[in-house]
Amino acid sequence: MTASARRLAVDVGNTAVKVAFYSDSGSLVCRAFPIATSNWVDAIWTGLKLEPAADQFTWLVSSVNRAASSRLKQAVLQAGSPARQIQWLDITHRNVPLPVAVTEPKRLGVDRLLSAYAAFKRFGEPVLVVDAGSAVTVDLVSTDSEGQAIFRGGAILPGISLQYAALRSGAEGLRQTEQTVGKPSNRNTNRLFEPGRNTASAIHAGILASLVGAIERLARDFQLSIQEADSHSKTSSPAEVEIILTGGDGPVISEYMREQHRQCPHLVCRGLLDLDPSAESHPPQ
Repeated sequence: MTASARRLAVDVGNTAVKVAFYSDSGSLVCRAFPIATSNWVDAIWTGLKLEPAADQFTWLVSSVNRAASSRLKQAVLQAGSPARQIQWLDITHRNVPLPVAVTEPKRLGVDRLLSAYAAFKRFGEPVLVVDAGSAVTVDLVSTDSEGQAIFRGGAILPGISLQYAALRSGAEGLRQTEQTVGKPSNRNTNRLFEPGRNTASAIHAGILASLVGAIERLARDFQLSIQEADSHSKTSSPAEVEIILTGGDGPVISEYMREQHRQCPHLVCRGLLDLDPSAESHPPQ
């Protein structure tokens, strides 16, 4: 790859498109473009003009939003020219060098697998990856009986915004409630949920408690499942599962977590940039 080439990681989500790349200094640059606006595709190109020296772009794309991805792909490929070479690569589970132990690999969201792969590369295993976006995914990577790291699957929960939407649509008295979860808080640092004294604070406590409680329960149970599996093998006792938070709502959830954890933003994009997209993964297990 020449000095004027740029690898772009593109995470197409339900509410925003994130575009990331490594700068010349080696730091990750990531920008988010909300797709509720009509000119979000143009906004992406405006952002890329900050890198005028690049004349070759490889777009490594993870998408859970087919309509948005198609619109962006059309605009990107139309922008190609003899002076600007463009390659668009739709990444699937077969491009990610992490075997999976799920029943339907083709239906596995590639964003989940990419986050798990990036976390495994950086923190080893066993690792629990919590990606807090529109939905909150909680996924486990651990070793199999042969000592090989493998994606085990996990759990999917409605995220903060989806829980608000569900309350508003299902309860008439809550339809006018403003979303407060996800906004900066001024609370103390004892990580306690206190009784809500009004509707907004009660919803705040309920939504966050449901997410934090679910994540910490899943972490404990997944750890037990690893221990039970290893009790039938000759391997040493498994290490404690490390919890990694990523996604836009990760910092909010982190405030209330009692279990030890780390935050690592933009794991999907980091996973994309870790890939050798010409290679295919091992066959799904």
